[in-house]
Amino acid sequence: MATAIKASVNNATDYFDLDGLDYEKGLYAFYYDSVEKDTSGVIDESKIRVGLKSKNEIGRNLVQPKLVVNWTDGGVVASGTITAATVLENTFADGTVTCSTVLENTFADGTVTCASVLAADTVTANGLLYTAVSGAKANDTEFSIDTGDNETATDLADSIDSDTRSGTTGDLSAVSASAVVTMTTDVAGTAGNAITLVSSEGTRLAVSGSGTLTGGVDADTVTANGLLYTAVAGTKADNTQFSTDTGNDETATDLADSIDSDTRSGTLGDLSAVSASAVVTMTTDVVGTAGNAVTLVSSDGGTLAVSGSGTLTGGVSADTATVNGLLYTAVAGAKADNTQFSTDTGDDETATDLADSISKDIRVGTLNDVRAVSASAVVTVSSKVPGTGGNAITLVSSDGTTLAVSGALFTGGVNAVAFSDFDTFIAAASILISE
Repeated sequence: MATAIKASVNNATDYFDLDGLDYEKGLYAFYYDSVEKDTSGVIDESKIRVGLKSKNEIGRNLVQPKLVVNWTDGGVVASGTITAATVLENTFADGTVTCSTVLENTFADGTVTCASVLAADTVTANGLLYTAVSGAKANDTEFSIDTGDNETATDLADSIDSDTRSGTTGDLSAVSASAVVTMTTDVAGTAGNAITLVSSEGTRLAVSGSGTLTGGVDADTVTANGLLYTAVAGTKADNTQFSTDTGNDETATDLADSIDSDTRSGTLGDLSAVSASAVVTMTTDVVGTAGNAVTLVSSDGGTLAVSGSGTLTGGVSADTATVNGLLYTAVAGAKADNTQFSTDTGDDETATDLADSISKDIRVGTLNDVRAVSASAVVTVSSKVPGTGGNAITLVSSDGTTLAVSGALFTGGVNAVAFSDFDTFIAAASILISE
């Protein structure tokens, strides 16, 4: 079996490499077990057998004598470099909602003012007809006009409030004050503005509006990660709502609490939220640029102003290096294992940690195993096995600027070559083992 001798890959100044192991220079010497001479007395160099032994330890031979043609120059390992320059770890996308006089649902209402109502005058509210009668009303489809305008209003309000019929949309409640009946729908928001309110006589039974209730306002809403949050007056019923009772700061606090405590499943990952003053900041747990697809929209850009253009922003995917088919990912803080490398300090330290991960990685790569060292911000990765086969080892970066690689493949690998003659061997090998 051939023996390979060459300069150390790790420290060529102080060590030489013998069959892949480093030995300190100056401690070993070549020796010969025999020589043969031809008929003219000249040494036959092709038959000289050379070994390698320790100078200080008697009997310790690193290599038993063998012909020089069974010694090789060890070949050259293929290598490549990775240069770190402000490497990026994962950043999580976020977004903000700024609360400014947020509106909850307002229920539409309307009024009827009674003024000398006559029998057979009518009011139609929510599609239900109420008819004025003299004397006591027979049921809640009628109201009595016997006493005066105030009493007429009281009886009309009672009929509307007590009516068990089903109206066109939702239900009405009614109260009276003096000669005015005020009715309010239980249909939230602007939908209540479609509920009818008409009178047969606009003077004796004057109604507000133009044939319908008015004043219904839809609650402001925020949709974050596909989940709807609705502003409400009073205490929220659950984490699909948030209260607007006090002020903008308190509204933001309650919205943040609802988002942070919501147990529903959003479209993509999960959100955490905090508030400061009137601003809610929410952050996704989806790593990198994928988090920039998480939705953030508002029903009103004035009262609930959201950042971005319909989504969270700022998510950045971590830089990665792939060496010999093995992926290494940049992380903030200490790395969890040797599939990662830390970017916490600076480029030099990033390179040191990447080299450490590559060298200590116990995973099996595509081709020969590799080793790595760093100097300043540059990682040099080399095949552990010399030869041209190492030139096929891949070297890929996710970003050619922050992690610039020397090429897509390792280069420089050269196959070992056997020494052809004694003089060449001694000239080359003696330099390798000498201090």
